[in-house]
Amino acid sequence: MRAYYSNLENRAKLSHIPSEETRKKRSISLLKYYSNPQNRQNLSEAQKGHIVTEETRQKIGRANSITLKKPEVQQNMPSLFQKGHPKYFDHHSEEAKQKVREAQTGEGNSMWNGGSSFLPYPAIFNDELKEQIKQRDNYTCQLCGVPECECLRKLHIHHIDYNKENCPENNLISLCNSCNGKVNRNRQHWTEYFTKKLQESTTTIL
Repeated sequence: MRAYYSNLENRAKLSHIPSEETRKKRSISLLKYYSNPQNRQNLSEAQKGHIVTEETRQKIGRANSITLKKPEVQQNMPSLFQKGHPKYFDHHSEEAKQKVREAQTGEGNSMWNGGSSFLPYPAIFNDELKEQIKQRDNYTCQLCGVPECECLRKLHIHHIDYNKENCPENNLISLCNSCNGKVNRNRQHWTEYFTKKLQESTTTIL
């Protein structure tokens, strides 16, 4: 009986909506905490070596997919590049904006890959090949585990070695739109991760 009332109390706490004043106090408190370099270092150290299981990745992916498909969520998600968004940098001077653009363009961008994004895909990378890869991957994102039918967009076919010209099936893998953007950073890690994943998948089938 005690456990029953404990669950009711937890539900009540979760359903409680804090006041604007309370939210501001929390925001200020968190800002002070994260502005301390030592606190940030402690958090970083605590996360090192932490492994997120495949099951957990899939649960997170499904939860995010369901949340983002809700109309009320989509209506309240203005782009950072739209005027009216609180983080839109319209209040900066033209000189500051230009410096930001230059710093994030070409070799100044951390995801710069020699201009490969401007190169066309080869003829072999067609809809038929993409469909074969999706079918092999059970029409499911191979990182978060969300099926294509639950995604806002169709699955992307990602080149594991980031080389558009290299299109054998063992260099292609299905990713949802969110994960496809995520793997543009830390490319060496993701190349090794997906290569190993496909090898393990092939071994299991055999």
